[in-house]
Amino acid sequence: MNTLLTEVTGGRDGTGAGRLMLRRRTDDGQVTFGPSRLEVTLNPQQPDLVVVASGNLAMVYLPQVAGRADLEQMEFLHPALVRGLIDHPGIGFVVVHCPGHGPVAFGARGRMFLETGVVEGTNPLLGYGSRAAADLLRHQRMHNVGDIVVMSRIDPGTREVAAFEELVGCHGGIGGDQTRAVLLYPASWPAAANSIEGPDAVHHQLVRWLERLGLRRDPLPTTRPPAGPDAGLETPPARRGSENPAITEITEAAENAENAIERSVESIEDRPVHTSSKGVT
Repeated sequence: MNTLLTEVTGGRDGTGAGRLMLRRRTDDGQVTFGPSRLEVTLNPQQPDLVVVASGNLAMVYLPQVAGRADLEQMEFLHPALVRGLIDHPGIGFVVVHCPGHGPVAFGARGRMFLETGVVEGTNPLLGYGSRAAADLLRHQRMHNVGDIVVMSRIDPGTREVAAFEELVGCHGGIGGDQTRAVLLYPASWPAAANSIEGPDAVHHQLVRWLERLGLRRDPLPTTRPPAGPDAGLETPPARRGSENPAITEITEAAENAENAIERSVESIEDRPVHTSSKGVT
């Protein structure tokens, strides 16, 4: 019976009335009247969609689907969602998981299979930096990544991204000047042996500096101080003048940076405010 209905609907490529009538019983072109992985028991206590955003990165979750939803499940539950995002002029590309292919980045005129690097049509990651594919693939392997990862467009003239939040600048996502990170450290410290790419590499470099300066210590003791009315109220001794000169160097650098920021804020506050018929400028 299932084979007969599959032939009547035309399988995966069918578009006739039979295909439309049996769409809810179609899984990857095969019509079944048994349990289907596309069938979802809707929970009225959960939302259909949850969206979170930071900078020009947004993630869409489908809480009704157990585990991570793939493209077929998204199209079954929300047929116009993914295509609508791809076609929106403010969207650069979206990344979703495709059965048999893994994570795929879709743009308006092409797609990239992130695990193989194969591109069909126009590469949707053009303009987002040389590490875009590697960064997205790493992001896709995180257990809490969104079912749909959305990245905004890049303005071809200004090379700026469009933030999903009302911000003057943004971070979170890829593209634009935010991909050109800067790591400041004292000139007396040894430079990194290799290029630093990604948050893991930044952490490892910071740890190497701490170890070289003698600031990487064993974990704090697990024994607790005796309880009492004054327990924990004593002010710890100042670190300045410690036997380790690196501590003094770091403390002075932090204080200098703080003072520079305060001076910058004061200079901004001292600027005159001009008013016009269009409001305060």
